[in-house]
Amino acid sequence: MTDYKLDSDFNKLKINNNPSYVIICRGVLQYAPTLLKQALKSRSGSESLGRETRLIFPKYGILTILLLIPSSLTFGQALHIQISGVLRNSITKTEIYRSNLLLPAGQSTEIFTGPYTIKLSAQKTPEAGYDISAELFGLGPDFHIATYNLKIPMADSFPIPFQPVKGADSIRYMITLLDDTLKIFIDKEPFDDTTAWGMSESIHYRTHWLKGSYADYLWNLKMGYLENVYDRYRSSFQLSSSEKIECFFHPDPRTSIFIDPRLGYTIQPRKWRVDLVFGRDTDVATPRPAAELMLYRRWGYGPRWMVTGMAGYYEDNFLKMRKLIPEFKPSKLAAKLANEYWVDTDTGRVVAGAFSRWIADKEIFSKFMELYKQSTALNFTTEFAKIYGYSFDKAAVEFLDFIKSYKPKEAELEYYASEYLARGDYQQARDYFEEAAHIPNGNPKFGNQLILCEYWL
Repeated sequence: MTDYKLDSDFNKLKINNNPSYVIICRGVLQYAPTLLKQALKSRSGSESLGRETRLIFPKYGILTILLLIPSSLTFGQALHIQISGVLRNSITKTEIYRSNLLLPAGQSTEIFTGPYTIKLSAQKTPEAGYDISAELFGLGPDFHIATYNLKIPMADSFPIPFQPVKGADSIRYMITLLDDTLKIFIDKEPFDDTTAWGMSESIHYRTHWLKGSYADYLWNLKMGYLENVYDRYRSSFQLSSSEKIECFFHPDPRTSIFIDPRLGYTIQPRKWRVDLVFGRDTDVATPRPAAELMLYRRWGYGPRWMVTGMAGYYEDNFLKMRKLIPEFKPSKLAAKLANEYWVDTDTGRVVAGAFSRWIADKEIFSKFMELYKQSTALNFTTEFAKIYGYSFDKAAVEFLDFIKSYKPKEAELEYYASEYLARGDYQQARDYFEEAAHIPNGNPKFGNQLILCEYWL
């Protein structure tokens, strides 16, 4: 009897735990054991599957199967590293970046931290430590800043010298080696492998996806949405570029590149590149990563709440903020926005997005740009008072009063409800359609949309 076992961590299917081969599956993974069993019945053995086979099952979809031999280094050694960055001046300081990453042996990895990109590579030394090369790149136009060669014993830390950010503010990075005993799965699909990666170009994007993955079937629909919002940023805020954004859709977090586990995506401003997770369980293929990329490249480094907020300008943050009003006092808003980890939570994105849109629309937009370019997480309240002529706390009071009395129009509710419906978020679509249906003299068609949402729910 043949035993089919699917390893969900690496989409790995072993047959009878035979160590002589490992089969990698992509596509309709929940049916992989059953479908592969059907496929093998008509073949002389698993080896006949070859390097890559796409099996089409009308009832389920497409299952992509790759046969890998252990000599092809399916698994590899990884160095577990932590990077942190503390922004400081003569008065105060705050941590604006912290993340753990796996650095595969013999490879380099780039991590964008906000003010700088750090490119890391490592070589083991006879003294049970590592020679770490850390290259720092700015946001342009002269990207390369410096290279630091560090000797770091295992379980020890080493600081990178202070780097200037804005005015009197500077950042200090700390690199810590946590472990070097991890065995990780090494991605076997190089980005230039056209047998594994599909690619298509649209007006502003060059999109890449793994063949047979979830994105293989939905990338076209997704790109229409991303292009539409990109064009709105271009026409309203002149945020655009003649260079196309290299956008990679990954079905799950990769080990050959760094994807921020908190965000589900990572951006590389100096390469005009976005890597994001787009699968059945995780979908961060929104306009946000590309908007952040353009903000950092066009405007430079700014407070995270302004980057996050502006990247969510066209999202439904005013609508969502109405439910969050009881949680906030005006005097606490500045402290919340100064916490860059909180800003990247679901709640933080809504608050930062709503507040950024409110102040961007309230007065001439050039003031918002000036605040972005002049401030950091340490001094944005002081710079706000200089630029706008009144205190940040006063603005917070006015903002929360605005949200309390905010009455969305029927067209706004319909737009966002339709967007959520297209993305398969039927609960949120239902809520907005229901609210639109209760507007006096509203369009009766919303009743039909409600029925549709109820059906899918």
